[in-house]
Amino acid sequence: MQMILITGTGHVMASSPFFKKLLGALAKVPKTSGQAIILVTVVALIAC
Repeated sequence: MQMILITGTGHVMASSPFFKKLLGALAKVPKTSGQAIILVTVVALIAC
């Protein structure tokens, strides 16, 4: 039940215009695959 709530809430948030703009802006930041790995690591560290 908790997984359904997490995935459902995540989908709703990612579909909202605010988060679409935010995710689009974040996706433009890394220019290389190494930078993308660092960005994902930093975001994951902040989220936890």
